[in-house]
Amino acid sequence: MNVLEPNVNLVLDGSKSGLIAGPDARRQHQLKIDKVLHFTYLFHCVSTPVICTLLGCTNSNALRLLRGMTDKGLMHSTKLKHCEWTTNGMVFMLTARGAARAQNLHEEGEPFDYDWRPESAKKDQVEHDLAAAMFAARWVFHGGVIIETDHSMRHALTTQDRRQQKIPDFRLRFSEWTFAFELERSAKKSREIDQMLRLAFHTNPFPTVWVCQAPRTAKHMRDRLETACVKTWRLSNANKWEPKGLEHLSVNFRSRQLVLDWDDGLLDLTPVQWAQRLAHASTDAKARSLAMWQRNGFTWGVVKADPMHAGSLTFTVHHLDHEENERSFLLRSLNEHQWHVQPFQPDACDPKAAYVKASGKVVLGEHPPTQLLENAIQSIESQFVPHPGVSKGQRRAQSGSSD
Repeated sequence: MNVLEPNVNLVLDGSKSGLIAGPDARRQHQLKIDKVLHFTYLFHCVSTPVICTLLGCTNSNALRLLRGMTDKGLMHSTKLKHCEWTTNGMVFMLTARGAARAQNLHEEGEPFDYDWRPESAKKDQVEHDLAAAMFAARWVFHGGVIIETDHSMRHALTTQDRRQQKIPDFRLRFSEWTFAFELERSAKKSREIDQMLRLAFHTNPFPTVWVCQAPRTAKHMRDRLETACVKTWRLSNANKWEPKGLEHLSVNFRSRQLVLDWDDGLLDLTPVQWAQRLAHASTDAKARSLAMWQRNGFTWGVVKADPMHAGSLTFTVHHLDHEENERSFLLRSLNEHQWHVQPFQPDACDPKAAYVKASGKVVLGEHPPTQLLENAIQSIESQFVPHPGVSKGQRRAQSGSSD
């Protein structure tokens, strides 16, 4: 027997701290092979440290398994100098045979073509894929399920669709939660960060973890989320990028984003700990929005039943401007999709009718959902609150969007 082949008739069961012999050993060994095949299929390449994390085994056991799969023609290896997340630069990819077998294990979506060519292993991309795979392997080890990765998602999109979406590095499911994960290794320009957030706002409905290795990238992203808007950009006649305008990022979107600076300790977090961090970030984002609106002169009441319209709900919003002038507004639900905005004391410049999109679960006796409140405040600011030198029509055109 090849000394590099594991003895599949006698394998160590880590959960029981003992040896398992016979058919059970062979079955467990085959399950490990299938797990590595499918994981490599999704992330394009793996390394010994990645497999150690995925299976919870030692470095020598992971290397023995990978070499055994190589001997069986399921994987091949290539060496990249000074490649991060590897042992001695060794990177493992599927062969055509291994990819065909992995396709049969793919259950979360349509199978996709796997690029098994050795020349497809470009160092920068490999380092990015291995870093993302390290995070994903940790999640899988603790019971998470990889739904799709950028490799599987890109296959299903046209070139035009890829340009119009921010494709995360991977999406995964753990218990009742679904998360997206983004690893940004290189420093990004301001325009690139604005574009990433804008595309994510329009195309990614999931709570998202952004791990940035460049501190400047993380800071810029946090600043954009804090100010609740990004710049839109266009190419000038001189073929240079220039700011075009601003686009609002809704509080629902902002509360789903967790931006972190790179830290090796992040690799040790379990899915439950990630969920706790995301929940904490969501609470903080909503609290900051509420505080900002209060600083801008807005206060609001709790949701009540409308005594004049059976089945409708109402709440009030009050605004105190810089000259200590206060106006109050009544919001009334028309249906499950729309609320009507009406000032208690209309003036001649007010619009005849103003409506906002319903959002979130409304509960009698509690404050309105944060997103509904933001929609209401945006409508009031754009259509009812005077701005020096800006006409009513201009204010309406400047009102932000919401998801």
